[in-house]
Order: sequence, then structure tokens, then C-alpha cells
Amino acid sequence: MGFYAGLGWQAIAVADADGRVLLLSQAAVANKPYHLPIEDITWEGCRLRQWLNQDFFASLPERLRSQVVETMIENPDNPHYLTPGGNPTRDRVFLLSLAEVEEYLPNQADRVIAYPGSDGWWLRTPGNLARNTAFVANDGAIRDLGCGIGRYVRAVRPALWVIA
Repeated sequence: MGFYAGLGWQAIAVADADGRVLLLSQAAVANKPYHLPIEDITWEGCRLRQWLNQDFFASLPERLRSQVVETMIENPDNPHYLTPGGNPTRDRVFLLSLAEVEEYLPNQADRVIAYPGSDGWWLRTPGNLARNTAFVANDGAIRDLGCGIGRYVRAVRPALWVIA
């Protein structure tokens, strides 16, 4: 799909019915905590969601912003620990869920990114507790147990649906 604001975007899915393409940044855009203060939280209320849909979205070139489709995002429970994922949200920019990573990036090697100071990248699926969030480790392994939302700073890899 090309480069926007110095980022490479990888097309990882196509919605044939309406011509949308799901893009995932090829690199991380920042190292951030998922949420502060440390408390029980879902994607709906986390500060990282706010940052992605406000500050990060505003930093994208107008050409890309005009192609982004606000989408209803499902937030499933953690399938192994049954931690509630929360309500569906309407987002322009989001993190992938555990299920989306497994579906769109099934090979562990395809999940590996290098980003200084980071120990993997965040997913939006909760971990084993409501104050933990699943992530992808530096070796590309999915960590569904998760880690503390504010105790750890992980890489942020935005995803967005665009009209091709």
C-alpha cells in the first residue's frame, strides 16, 4: 500500500464485499504503556486507544486519513482465560486482537519486528487478568497470558481499515 509518514504499511486482509483493506504498520510507531493508572481496563477505556485515534491519527498525512474507514471493532474475551474483552468500539486506528494475529499473521516469523527499547508489541485482547493485556514477544510468539498494562512499555503497531 505504500509508505505514509515514513511508515510502511502491510496489507494483511481484504474485505471483498466493500473493497476495504486492513493495513498493519510494518514497524512500531512508539513505545507506550497500554494504560495508566494500573487498573482493570478493556480496549474501550484504555489510554492507548485514545492516543491512536486522536494524536496518532491526526499525525497521518491527509491522503491516508481520507482513506481510513471508521470500523466497528469486536473485542472478544481472552479465549484461554475468559477475561472479558469489553464492548465493541468504533475506531479508525486500533491494535490487532489475539484472534486477528492468529488469522492474519499465522507464521511466528511474520510477527517479528525490531524496535529499540521494546519487548514485543501490544494486542488489544486482555490477558489472564483485566489489568493485563496480551502481546506479541520479540521472537514473534503470542503471549496470551499478557503482562501488566502500565508496568511494561511495549511497542505500538497500529492497524486500520482503508478504502483501496
